[in-house]
Amino acid sequence: MKKSGLLIVIFLLVSHLFFAQKISEGKIVTTYITAKTLQNSAGENPKRRVTVYLPPDYEKSSKRYPVIYFLHGFSGATVCW
Repeated sequence: MKKSGLLIVIFLLVSHLFFAQKISEGKIVTTYITAKTLQNSAGENPKRRVTVYLPPDYEKSSKRYPVIYFLHGFSGATVCW
């Protein structure tokens, strides 16, 4: 019984190697957007840097992907939608 328990623990520790998506296969793209609506009375620059992770084969695929937006406020706080 102890031997099978040990095998289960080893399997659980190693199984993530077979099922995890490798981020290195995707691509990270950094670009800038500019919009008048981003200007405010505090004098923030309306040109903002945007960094996006694209999954493998994103350009070739017609598949729809989920999106997570991280909106950084003036105070540096992050809001997730």
